[in-house]
Amino acid sequence: WIAGFSISLLILSIMGVYVNGAGFMGSQGMMSSTIGKIVSISYIFATIGKLLGGLAVDRFGVKRIIVITVACSIIGTIFLSQYKGAEMWPVYGYMVFFGFGLVTTSVVIPLLARSLFGNKDLSAIMGTVMAFFSLGGVLAAPSGTLAYDRLGSYVPAFYMYAALSVVALGFLFVSMYLSRKKLNLKRAEAEKNQQV
Repeated sequence: WIAGFSISLLILSIMGVYVNGAGFMGSQGMMSSTIGKIVSISYIFATIGKLLGGLAVDRFGVKRIIVITVACSIIGTIFLSQYKGAEMWPVYGYMVFFGFGLVTTSVVIPLLARSLFGNKDLSAIMGTVMAFFSLGGVLAAPSGTLAYDRLGSYVPAFYMYAALSVVALGFLFVSMYLSRKKLNLKRAEAEKNQQV
């Protein structure tokens, strides 16, 4: 449940920026065609990240890679929140960092589930994980638009998403710790039973 909650928070925070980012850029006077190009370019970086993400998890472990990808999404979010309609440098930072941060929503989540729960019954586990994933997605769009309607800006929602990402990482670390502890207890019990 802790892992599911943290996955929901991660998806809420990352997809909240993703689905509300276009509205934010439009509210700052950016043309729709430019917004479309920015979304496409961020997905190019996401594609590169996906290609490298699985390899990186194999080499460095899922915990390190999730920290890196979530950090990228937070940095990208902060860049985007600095866009005021004139200078494009915040948007360039957003495209690169947030693009790599999107890897969290694809490659990293299934590998995280495998790391937490093992391969046994992985299909059933992934069904549950993806339900939590969807819950975060359901809340993503309305949370940003509600902030815009109430506060006149998406920026407070973006900062909330960045903070939720940090909270979600904390819960993920707790979940990883508890999972490792449970696995070690099972191994110790299996070794004890073999000796008897």
